[in-house]
Amino acid sequence: MVFDDRRNMVDVAHNAMAFFAEESCGKCFPCRIGTHRLTERLNGTAGPATEAEWHSEVDDIGDTMMATSACGLGMAAPNITRSLQKYFPDQVSAHLQSVSQ
Repeated sequence: MVFDDRRNMVDVAHNAMAFFAEESCGKCFPCRIGTHRLTERLNGTAGPATEAEWHSEVDDIGDTMMATSACGLGMAAPNITRSLQKYFPDQVSAHLQSVSQ
């Protein structure tokens, strides 16, 4: 996918993670629960109070999913949040500030 600089990448990541959550077969709980938890973190409905805690929790969920999921979907889904944090940290910070207000 290609986007210009007007696109909110947190929204893109949220939509992709919501898709993965819907597509999860539910066989293994790391993928079944992890994709839903990451979707919640991306839409601001749940999560820690500080930005550092948010990053830590998202990384922990992703690490668990990558290490213990039964299939490729659960192993690949955390790449969305990893890429978001790596390439768009300013948008993540702005998003977290807007949902904490």
